[in-house]
Amino acid sequence: MSSKTKTTVILADGDFPNSFRTLEILKNAARIVCCDGSAASLLSHGLEPDWIVGDLDSLSDDLKRRYADKLIHIEEQESNDLSKAFHFCVSRGWDSLVILGATGKREDHTIGNLSLLGDYAAIQPSVRIVTEYGEFSVMQSSGETASYAGEKLSIFALDGETEVSSTNLKYPMNGLCLKMWWQATLNESLGDTFRLDFTAGKRLLLFRSHRPVPRSCIGVPKIEDDGYDWWARHQLKVRAAQDGRYDLVFIGDSITHFWSKEDNINFGEGHYDETFGHVKNLNLGYGFDRTQNVLWRLENGELANQNPKLIVVNIGTNQFSVSPRYNGDTPEVAVAGIAAVVEKLHIMCPDAKIVLMALFPRKGKTAEIDGVNVLLREKAASLPIVALLDLTEQLGDENRQPIPEYFKLDGCHLARPGYEIWGRALMPFVEKYCK
Repeated sequence: MSSKTKTTVILADGDFPNSFRTLEILKNAARIVCCDGSAASLLSHGLEPDWIVGDLDSLSDDLKRRYADKLIHIEEQESNDLSKAFHFCVSRGWDSLVILGATGKREDHTIGNLSLLGDYAAIQPSVRIVTEYGEFSVMQSSGETASYAGEKLSIFALDGETEVSSTNLKYPMNGLCLKMWWQATLNESLGDTFRLDFTAGKRLLLFRSHRPVPRSCIGVPKIEDDGYDWWARHQLKVRAAQDGRYDLVFIGDSITHFWSKEDNINFGEGHYDETFGHVKNLNLGYGFDRTQNVLWRLENGELANQNPKLIVVNIGTNQFSVSPRYNGDTPEVAVAGIAAVVEKLHIMCPDAKIVLMALFPRKGKTAEIDGVNVLLREKAASLPIVALLDLTEQLGDENRQPIPEYFKLDGCHLARPGYEIWGRALMPFVEKYCK
């Protein structure tokens, strides 16, 4: 089962989105409204338009027939197709609007679209144009804006001469009168916020760079070799998702994978089937996986058409497994990846309760594990869909070191007694949500 965000995407016919961030916006939109010929580009990328708006002079006869019930034909030439699509969305009451594909190709179209954003913002203040590098928005009155240190910022006066003063920017402006477009470009934020004060009744067009996306948040297939065939397991799990429906789904790495008897690895010594055999369950644990591998697997069919009641997530310890192919992450980057997995799961399975496991104690990685778990507690508090389950006290000693009887000799993987503790902790959730 799939759910969408509340965002309505207006897809213009400039350069098609091709970055992680813009493609995520497109894929997770509540609806996609195409400006005329952009529908063909969307279809070529495997996505369907919800509406096609414009004078339709760029749409093929075949697509006109195919999407006859989704066409909004507006013949007048006083406005461009982007404006027609914007006003169509406003008329429908859709108030979370993101414009993609408004830049690139013809530069005159780009300039025209950016200038129109000022008119759109007067009707729908939150509307923005998102590009591969950042986003354009309109500021209609003085105020403080959330930011991050190092955010690139350019400021353009939409209404002629405008006096601007700034706070917390690398290159301060103190009553600078903007007369030319270049005057306030290439600035940079110094912290979590910046403030702009400018002439009342004027408007500023802001371009702000995207926050860099951590590698833990970008789905990739297999990185490491382990004692099983990663690709064969992936194909097996895709078929399982196609052929069955599951109430309980486990997402994780080898600690989850090796709980069951799959791939001839049975660290749980039968405990998995004893505990969960009465529930329709799917084990999507993969040895040596990291958050980015989980994201790729979710994006490539392993949870297709599923509507589980309960999802258990235990991923992140391998962000600190250094190898010739991976040099390790910080706790902050690890948590960003874990959060991306949880958010992806919630979008795909909005009715599921998600149990997020704090990372288990691990020999030689105490500082990293502690760092993650502190951040997870902060993150989970703002996510009502998530129950954070922390077994550090049960599996670790007073110094949060793995208790030997619960772990294999590596101090990372659980032995059967450790799995018994985990299973007992999960049973109240299984009994509540998997009736």
